[in-house]
Amino acid sequence: MGWIKHIGCVAALLTAFGGVCRGGDFTLQEKNGSFAVGFRGKELISSSSFTCNGEVLLTADKLHIEKKVLPDGSTAFNIWSKDPQHRFRQEGVINADGSRVEINMQFEYQAYSSGADKNFVFALKVPFEQLKNVPFEAIHGRNMRPVYQKGVIGGSVFGNITAAHARMFTPQLERGSVLFDFAPHGVCTYAGATLNTNIGMWGVRRMKDDPEYLQLVAAKKLPTWGGGIAAKLVLTAGGYKEFNIYHPRRKYSYYDALPAQKLYSFGADKVGYRYRKLDLKKSDSGDGWLDSGNAVIEKGKHAGAFYSAVAGNGKARLLVSDLQPGYYFITLGIGNFESKNNKFSVKVNGKTLLNDIVVKNKTASSITKVFKLEKGTAEIEFTGNWRISTLGFQQLLNFYEDFSFSRGFWVTDGFEPGVMYNNAHYAQEPDFAVGRTDVIMPDPEQAPLPAKPLVYTVAQPDGEAQKLMEWRYNINVSELGINNNGTFHEFNAPGLVERRMDELKRDKFNMVLVSGLLSRHTYPAHLARVRKVLTRMAEAAHQRGMKIYDHIDYTLLWNMDSGFRVAAEKPYWLARELDTLLPTTDFCVNNHDRNQAFRKYLCQWVRDTNIDGIMIDEACFTGSNFCGCGDCRSDFTADTNLYWPLNELAPDQVNKAGA
Repeated sequence: MGWIKHIGCVAALLTAFGGVCRGGDFTLQEKNGSFAVGFRGKELISSSSFTCNGEVLLTADKLHIEKKVLPDGSTAFNIWSKDPQHRFRQEGVINADGSRVEINMQFEYQAYSSGADKNFVFALKVPFEQLKNVPFEAIHGRNMRPVYQKGVIGGSVFGNITAAHARMFTPQLERGSVLFDFAPHGVCTYAGATLNTNIGMWGVRRMKDDPEYLQLVAAKKLPTWGGGIAAKLVLTAGGYKEFNIYHPRRKYSYYDALPAQKLYSFGADKVGYRYRKLDLKKSDSGDGWLDSGNAVIEKGKHAGAFYSAVAGNGKARLLVSDLQPGYYFITLGIGNFESKNNKFSVKVNGKTLLNDIVVKNKTASSITKVFKLEKGTAEIEFTGNWRISTLGFQQLLNFYEDFSFSRGFWVTDGFEPGVMYNNAHYAQEPDFAVGRTDVIMPDPEQAPLPAKPLVYTVAQPDGEAQKLMEWRYNINVSELGINNNGTFHEFNAPGLVERRMDELKRDKFNMVLVSGLLSRHTYPAHLARVRKVLTRMAEAAHQRGMKIYDHIDYTLLWNMDSGFRVAAEKPYWLARELDTLLPTTDFCVNNHDRNQAFRKYLCQWVRDTNIDGIMIDEACFTGSNFCGCGDCRSDFTADTNLYWPLNELAPDQVNKAGA
C-alpha cells in the first residue's frame, strides 16, 4: 500500500489484540459498528455514528463488519450497509507504527427516497473533559478564503468551537497536540461543503444536550432529489506547523495559477523577478550541474530568460533537489533566437521527457511533463546537441494529498455506496504525456507593423435554422433539480426521471437545464454513464413537449475527481503563462487542437443524447498572465499584426504587483 510510504511513515511492529490496533501515537478499535480512537494512552474519539434527523440509522445488527491486516502492516476496519434504502460505508485504517489514522465515510440516496429532505450527520465524539481550557488552532472557511483561528476551549463553552466549519482543528492536549485534518485532499478540490463531494469542512461543536462530548461533524440536508456526501479525516500527531507542511498550497480559487517551487534561468544577465540564475553552477552547494560536459553560456543580445541559454554537445547531468516528494510538472524552456543547431534528448531520473528535440530558428519551445519524484530529487540528463534556457518545477500533487493518482478514496477495495470515488477509477497511475508549445521569439529591435483594426465578423445561422430556434425566445426554464455537483445518479431508479419531468411540466416549464458534474472533462470514468442518463432525460422531456439543455464547463482542471489526472494526461492543451510559458491546471481557451476535439465531442454528444443545446461555462482566459501558448500568440499576431513579447522584463508583461 503506497499511502503509508508517501507520507514518510516507516512500518513497524503491529500488535493487534481484541480488535484494537496498538503502537505509536494512536490506537484504533471497532466497537459494535463504531470506531474508537486512542491517542498516547487515552481515549481520543469514543465513537462514530450515522444519524438521520437525530436518529441512529444503522445498528450493529444491520451492518457488515470486516477487519483486514494489509500487506504493509496497516489494519483496516470496514463497516457498511447494502440496504438499498440506506447505502452507507465507513472505513478506519491505522498504519503499522500507529502514527496515522484515516477515517472515510460515504452515503448516497436516490431522489424521492426515504432520505429526501432529511438531515444526515456523520459524527465523531471526543470526550470533552480532556479539552477543557486547552489551547487550539484551526483553519476554517472555503478554500479560496481560508481563515486561521486560535483560542482556548473554555470549560463552559457550547455551540461551535471554530468560527465556521473547519478544514483542520488541532487541540494542544496535555499529552501532545493532535491534528484533525478534515480536508486531507487540500484546497484544490474547490467544493469543500457541497452535496455529492468529498466534504472538506466539518463542524466542531459542543451541544447542550450532550455536554460530555465535543462532536466532529460532516453533515448535509438532502434535497428532494437526493444525493449524498463523502468525508475523510486524517489523524496525526502535530499541529498547525505540520498541517502547512502537508498542504503547501494555502488557498485556491478559480483560475489560480499553478505555483512554481523552483524556476531557473540559464545564461541570461537580466531576467524577471521570478527566476533564479543557475547558469553553470555546480551542484556541490545545492542545485546545479553534476556534470556540465563541454557546456558554455550563450549570452543573447536581448534581455529575458529565453534569449540566452547554456548549451553543449554530448552528455550532461543537472541535479535539482530539496523538493517535497510528489508529482511535479517539470518544464524545460529552450530559446533559439540566433539560429543555433540543436537536436537532443532529455531524461528525468532515467525516464524520458522527450527524445530528438529540435527548436527552430527565432523560436522558443516549452516542453512539460509530470514526473513522480519519490525522494524530491530530479537528475536531468541531456544527450546530443543540447541547450537550455529555463527550467521549472511545479508541484501538482504531493503524496499526502494524493487520493487520485497512486490510490483512490478508499484504502481498501470493497462495497462502495455511491457512484463517485470508486477505487477502480484510480486503479492505475495517470499516463503522463508530454505537452509542448512553440512560440515565435519577437525581435525587440524590429519596429512593429501598423496595428490592424479589431473587426470581427460573427457568423449567423441561416434563415431556416433561425426559424427552428425561435422557441428560445419563449422559454420558461427550470433546473432539473440537481446543481453543478449532481452525479446523474439521483434519478437512476425506474420512473424517477419521468416523475420529475411531470412535475416540471405541471409547473408550466418548457425547458429543463440539467446541471451536474460541471467540469465534465474531469470525470472521464463517468461519461458513458452520464450519456445514458442524459439520453433518458431528453426522451422524457421531449415526450412532454419540453426542451432540454446540458450545462458543462470548458476549461477548469481543479482537483475534482480526476481533474489533476486529466491535466497530467493532456498537458498539450494546458494554458501557459505569458512571462514564463509554464503550464497551469486549466485548458487554454484558444488551443486549436483542443477546440477541434471539443467541437467534435459536442456534436457527437448532441447526436448521442438528442439534447437541444449546451450551456458552456468558463470559456475565458485563466487570468491576467494568460495565455502565452503558441496558439494564443499566433492568433494575437494574426488579429493585430503585433507580437506579444517573450521577454518577461518587457513593460507589457504582468509585473510583481500583478499589474
